[in-house]
Amino acid sequence: MRRNKGQVLLFVFFLLAVVSFLVGALSTIWEAKVKVGALQKKGITAFYLAQAGVERAKYELKNNWNWTGILEASKVSLGDGFYWVELANRDDTSPAVYREVTVTGHGQIGDINKTISVRLRVDIGVPNSYSQVNLSWVEN
Repeated sequence: MRRNKGQVLLFVFFLLAVVSFLVGALSTIWEAKVKVGALQKKGITAFYLAQAGVERAKYELKNNWNWTGILEASKVSLGDGFYWVELANRDDTSPAVYREVTVTGHGQIGDINKTISVRLRVDIGVPNSYSQVNLSWVEN
């Protein structure tokens, strides 16, 4: 009878060791999943901030073709992050009916950055008329 008690005690210690190992492994896996989820959330938020920059450019350009964008040093705070807008390849030689420009919106939250570039066409003199040039949307 005494020998059985010793075996039961060894079995309980073995079982505790196995359970402890499994709990430790699962907590490590869960911690990694939580970190990945947080990074994904920041990435999506940075993407939306970059998109906000593009939308801001659409608004500003339809009202003032000479708008120069928002420099990184003057970035706009929105929620937990920032956005800024660069304008490039401004086409002032097209007919006076429309003008094209490449808009690059940057979004940043913490150390995560996202960039969206798109070529926009603004119809001069027509209220609320801007469009995206086909196949010009690029995400980085």
